[in-house]
Amino acid sequence: LVLRLAGAHGRWAVSRLMRTMRKDREQVRTSIAAIRQWDFDNLVVTHGHNMKGGASERFADATKEL
Repeated sequence: LVLRLAGAHGRWAVSRLMRTMRKDREQVRTSIAAIRQWDFDNLVVTHGHNMKGGASERFADATKEL
């Protein structure tokens, strides 16, 4: 229920809460743009499910609204 309300249920996404907590939006955008330039297939996260294969595309999709 919490993840549904946060907009992150059943997918890898940045929650609504996390979007409201960022202080320097331009710096976040700059950092995200730099990470999108990296070529990576897998992503290990500290919570949720790790991504094996296609991680850079899924990361770009999850962060496109930031």
